Amino acid sequence: MTSLRTNVELEGEAGEPAFRRLVLRLVAHVIRLYSSSLVTESEVFLNMLVKVTRLDLPLWHQILVLEILRGFCVEARTLRS
Repeated sequence: MTSLRTNVELEGEAGEPAFRRLVLRLVAHVIRLYSSSLVTESEVFLNMLVKVTRLDLPLWHQILVLEILRGFCVEARTLRS
């Protein structure tokens, strides 16, 4: 059986997890650096991460979110500010 998908569709599917990882890690890094200045944004992002853990997402996405939350918990200063 042959696939009717184009190469662009296949690349898009393969590249999406990498893009999501990059965006989540980038935002987490910005929050770590500027949490004292971006209080409201930090709170919104942390709430979003906690809510994402309850959704039915791919396992790799759930693991990534839990790793980011763990990183925030290890750095208690981020959670305090």
